[in-house]
Amino acid sequence: MFLLRFILIGITCLPLFLWVGSQPVCAGSQIAMNTPEASFKRETFRERDGAIRSEYKYVLPVSESPGANQGDRRSGRLSLHLDAWSREHQTGSDLHQSKMQGALSYGYLKYDGARGQVNLNLGRQWVKDGVDNIRLDGLTLSRHWGSGFRTAFFAGLPPTFADPNGGRGGFIHGARATHNRDGLYQVGLSYQSKEDGDVRTAAFLVFNKGDRFALNGLSGRNLAGRSWHEHSYTARLKFNHFQIDPVYQQFLYRNRSDRYRGDARHLRFITNENEVVEIAGSDILWRGSGPVKPGVRGRRHHYDLRKETSNYYAGILAIDMAAGSRLGFEAGRMDGETPETNYQLYHVSFYWKNPVHLNGFLSGNTRYTVYDERVAGKNHALEMSLGAGRGLLNGKLEGKVTATYCRDPFAGETMGAVMSFTVRL
Repeated sequence: MFLLRFILIGITCLPLFLWVGSQPVCAGSQIAMNTPEASFKRETFRERDGAIRSEYKYVLPVSESPGANQGDRRSGRLSLHLDAWSREHQTGSDLHQSKMQGALSYGYLKYDGARGQVNLNLGRQWVKDGVDNIRLDGLTLSRHWGSGFRTAFFAGLPPTFADPNGGRGGFIHGARATHNRDGLYQVGLSYQSKEDGDVRTAAFLVFNKGDRFALNGLSGRNLAGRSWHEHSYTARLKFNHFQIDPVYQQFLYRNRSDRYRGDARHLRFITNENEVVEIAGSDILWRGSGPVKPGVRGRRHHYDLRKETSNYYAGILAIDMAAGSRLGFEAGRMDGETPETNYQLYHVSFYWKNPVHLNGFLSGNTRYTVYDERVAGKNHALEMSLGAGRGLLNGKLEGKVTATYCRDPFAGETMGAVMSFTVRL
């Protein structure tokens, strides 16, 4: 397994050094950075000595160059995608007991065949064709067959750093088959198998009826245990200037994935990986013609093993600025049955496109939580992130960076940084 992992990463990284070495260096150049789609994921677990430790990881999706017409390409194309992260986190009660870590989040070669019919990724990558979005050292092969049919296959090993205990994990493989029709709908079936016996499948549906109605649903089943392991359904309905976004989710906490990152900040106190989480609620938004768009948000959280229910309600506000820039505000209240589920939350975010006429962006997020009672000796939590991005060399090089800071009762104090690069060969 180690030899396979070493070969895959080596094949991925070698072209980067060859390409960079052939390019002139300009003292005034800046690295491109872009994270408006960055997804925040957090894993919390207990150390052997009882101290709570947390990992912060940012996934920075990479997209093709704007204006690239995949359907008109008559020859294949190679591109290189790289992402690295580092963090420092507290490992004990003493603020000076900290540990610095870092690793390659992903680094892979991507080949897009003629007219985009065949796609191949080789190296450390995020795989979205399984039941979950997972990181693998391996390969993904997909094929568009025409008439809306697509199939994909993936196989590989999980990265070593993904296991907090240092284990490599076992071989993972899976597949997905989908059919879509002119943007109206997409239906599919995914299969995912791990060497430890975790075998799951999921059926999903995406349906769009113009701007008036949209539905995105998934139901997954554990084949080994012959039981349902998750349900996730979101919808969007528009009535004149009002928009209603209902949501229903039920999942095992150990199987949480990027699908639930929007509510992940409410679940940090959970320590039992077998907890069953149920979330139901809706957003109601005013979508008038002006730049100011207010709304309200409501969520009901139920925890099966804790036998506890909490309710979250908030006011939200979005302001659309010129040239695609925007501001977002949220002020909410969580009412639960324990100290960790009784608090007020304040959230501010921004996205600034092409700041000071540069071809790039700046983005930021700040979340501040005030608990009614002290939790683990603290009565507040703070999360902050700042990202920036820009493209260079006529789009051949894209770079992205995000810096993060967090201090809360469940993870102590954590600082981190993520950098990612895309090189189009």
